[in-house]
Amino acid sequence: MNGRFTLSDDSHGVEQVGLNYTRVLDAIRRAGINDIEYLDSIGSSDSQALDERFQRVCWRTVSLNQLESHGFWKVG
Repeated sequence: MNGRFTLSDDSHGVEQVGLNYTRVLDAIRRAGINDIEYLDSIGSSDSQALDERFQRVCWRTVSLNQLESHGFWKVG
């Protein structure tokens, strides 16, 4: 259906920001999602925005493997 999956945070206070992110990668894997989409500023190498209402942003994709290797997910 050509849908996109992106991460968000529905916290209702500072103490809840990222509360369940430690569980999100496993949930994404179980759902069979391989790519995460996110909005980014349009750079000089981008041809054009995908939505004329938001002319300075575009969608970017990161694979689940790339996301997992980011330092944010390293529990230490």
